Amino acid sequence: MIKQTTHCSLMAMKQNSRNEHNLSLEIQNKILVYLAQRDHSPKELIDKLVVRFTPDEAQKAVDWAKNKGWIKSDAELSHKTYQRLSEKNKGIFYINQYLCSKGLPEVQPDSELELEKAIRVLQKKYYNKTIDFSDFKQKQKAFAALKNKGFENDVITKSLKLFKEDF
Repeated sequence: MIKQTTHCSLMAMKQNSRNEHNLSLEIQNKILVYLAQRDHSPKELIDKLVVRFTPDEAQKAVDWAKNKGWIKSDAELSHKTYQRLSEKNKGIFYINQYLCSKGLPEVQPDSELELEKAIRVLQKKYYNKTIDFSDFKQKQKAFAALKNKGFENDVITKSLKLFKEDF
């Protein structure tokens, strides 16, 4: 009788260690650790999980987390990422490339916000410096600095013109 009870309790423990998607506790814990750190896109989670688990297990774990409501929608994640990178004065090209690398949809730029960000970058870079934008090399350096931050050409041109007028 004791052996039977022990065997039954072992069977119950095995069943409890797997959920309705037949996932191990290890992969469940791993996905929860990732999601506790920050929001992740499904692609990011799968990329991280396939290092230790099979692609099928990783996909099932992501589906499980989605069903539990722990993974935000792609649009919500894109918008949140856009806001976070905009606060860091990144341009739309940079932001959309970053979103693409995370498997998220691109966002449409707010032209006024893009212009404000570009001007902030110029103000930060050229604060308390005498700069002559009629000098081609200096104008080219400023253009390259904004291009490296991911700004569009028309935004760069407008921001250089506005910065020159204010400066």
